[in-house]
Amino acid sequence: DVDLHSPLSQKIPQQCDALWERLRSHCIDFRIPDQLTVNKYSPGQGIPSHVDRHSPFGDTILSLSLGSSVVMDWRHHSGKYVPLEVPARSLLVMQGEARYDWQHGIQPRTWDPVIEIRKDGGNEIRVITNDVSQ
Repeated sequence: DVDLHSPLSQKIPQQCDALWERLRSHCIDFRIPDQLTVNKYSPGQGIPSHVDRHSPFGDTILSLSLGSSVVMDWRHHSGKYVPLEVPARSLLVMQGEARYDWQHGIQPRTWDPVIEIRKDGGNEIRVITNDVSQ
């Protein structure tokens, strides 16, 4: 959980500055985030389906996939289901309807039937950034 009244003393590492510059060159309204989460998922682990909390985070969530490709399952409250391949070394931007109206998650499996690839035993590492609402 994020406590707006007790921020951590450590800031986002300067090694991320090159990433911010690259994102700024591709995204017109990119702002340097003030919050960064790094999650590591081993083969067979998943993420329960969820919508990221509306507060304290802002309207845009970036998810940078550094490991292997994976299928992320998207479910709309209307019942619509969309499996989406998230390629290795790709950036997923969640805004608007994708941010607030769709649940997203990853099934705990080592085989993704949609993209039909066997995970090579490599770890999935995801870097997630947010702007913490003031």
